Amino acid sequence: MNDLEQSTGTTEETISWVTHPMVEYPRKAAVFWAVFLLVLLGVWIYTHEWIFVILSGVILFGSLRSFVLPTRYKINSQGIEIDRTFYKVRKSWSEFRSYVVERNGVFLSPFGIKHRLENFRGVFVPTGNHHEDVVALVSKHLERTK
Repeated sequence: MNDLEQSTGTTEETISWVTHPMVEYPRKAAVFWAVFLLVLLGVWIYTHEWIFVILSGVILFGSLRSFVLPTRYKINSQGIEIDRTFYKVRKSWSEFRSYVVERNGVFLSPFGIKHRLENFRGVFVPTGNHHEDVVALVSKHLERTK
């Protein structure tokens, strides 16, 4: 389900792709559905109320929406755009000072050096099959953290 679009204009290069972890990781998806159904069954056995079963299903599904629903990413010379199902986030390159290349993606940090708050303020961008292209474009704009 990954889709890559590269367009090279005068000075702007744009990379767009879609990640959908539920499709990309079928074993994790099977575990998700098993746990999801067990939680709903447990709520039903404990309460015998359909409203609580529905409410717990909505809360569990909502808390794991980044795994269940596809996310679209777009990186260009202005920054990064993350388009989730219910909202869109745009961050400019000026909000980040460094990046760390990881096995499944790139972590963009607002700090120049390793900091204890970067997990809360940074952005992890899963790159899917387009790892090298995304890392190359991010490295044009940011300094790599060691």
